[in-house]
Amino acid sequence: DHRDLHSFPTRRSSDLTNIQYSIIYQRLKNRELKFCSFRKRYPFYHKKIRIIKAMPFYVLFYMQNKLKFCKGICVEYFPVGFLLFLCPVLWPVDVYLTGSTARFGGFIVIALWVGMKILRKRQFRLNELDLIFGLFVLYYGSRILITDRVFNPNVPLYTVMLLLLYVYARNIKSGSTFFILLFFAGGLQGIWYILQITDFLPSYHYLLKGTGCFFNPSILALFLVLSFLAGICSFKKEFGIGWKVCWLLNFLLLLYGILAINSRASWIALVTGILWKAARQKYRYPNYLSFILLSVILLIGIYAGFRMRPDSVQGRFLIWQVIGSKLPEALWLGHGSLEALYMPLQAEWFREHSVSAYANVAGNNVYAFNEFLRILFETGIAGFVLFVLLIFTGCRHSFRGNQKSRDAGSVFLAILSFGFFSYPFSIGLIITIAVAALA
Repeated sequence: DHRDLHSFPTRRSSDLTNIQYSIIYQRLKNRELKFCSFRKRYPFYHKKIRIIKAMPFYVLFYMQNKLKFCKGICVEYFPVGFLLFLCPVLWPVDVYLTGSTARFGGFIVIALWVGMKILRKRQFRLNELDLIFGLFVLYYGSRILITDRVFNPNVPLYTVMLLLLYVYARNIKSGSTFFILLFFAGGLQGIWYILQITDFLPSYHYLLKGTGCFFNPSILALFLVLSFLAGICSFKKEFGIGWKVCWLLNFLLLLYGILAINSRASWIALVTGILWKAARQKYRYPNYLSFILLSVILLIGIYAGFRMRPDSVQGRFLIWQVIGSKLPEALWLGHGSLEALYMPLQAEWFREHSVSAYANVAGNNVYAFNEFLRILFETGIAGFVLFVLLIFTGCRHSFRGNQKSRDAGSVFLAILSFGFFSYPFSIGLIITIAVAALA
């Protein structure tokens, strides 16, 4: 209408029909002419009036967009928040209750999310990494079920849960929300650790005080390392001063926990994660120099860890010798669950080596303290090849992918490097992070 009013004096009457002419004349006769003269006299005032009148609409529109964004984030990342924040509180309760309550709760949450996406007919992404992961999980679960003498209902439950978790993590929206949640979940575990060492909360280890929601301080140290790496990956220079202060305090809390626990394998995991992230960053010096420097630091750390606790290293050598001595008996398909077979194998090994220097470091054990050796023992060469192929494909995608893929690769490789000397894939929460990072 206003454009017609402005153009009316310059337009010819022959260009307008009688009806259009009468409509414009009536508007001019009313208050439109006064408005035009007022706007010419005060050229910016009408814009302010429009902005003030439209302000409630702008506020409502902004709030609706914010609410939709927050709702989308909550729906997308609620399963991750449930697994990282609520399940760690409930998992220790499973020790005293019959059944796997927290694990089953996580299974239900993820299954509902995947079911909702399937009902909405959302297209799922698929590549060779997804295929290899599915084959490895199905093969591992089937081998454990076949070789177990007693049927364990948790094995098929965990197998399906891992597949659903991978599908979920593979199809959530892009962004750093997963790393932010992991970062602050580590801060929660750090506070839990401080309350345990100050005797405000009980520990889940009969000798050591600080374990967090885990039963071993070294696993807690790994979780703090993963949270530390997630904080590095999710930090942005555009953050305000409040967020930067939160990040700094959480970093200090995580670093205090890592230093206080002093786990050698966790330090190796931290260096490996930083090494992977630094390999693709642009620094003043070439990337290969930083790679060589961090590799030297890693080797020095391994040697220092051996010198710090030689008895612990000797105990791992014993476990590896016991497992390695039985590998040829089922080399291609594996023996099955190590947890059920290790102690009889160790007793048999000591009968054959009655005079051994490892007798003083032997104990009750169900872990391999090397995840690669464990996979080879339980699934044979077939499963081990799938496992190595899975790692190689994931690392290749991470190195060639975007920044989010490289950040996820640093978290995944930190878990793998820790697995050379410990048992991260025997802990449900660490498996959750590994699968999410791999996806």
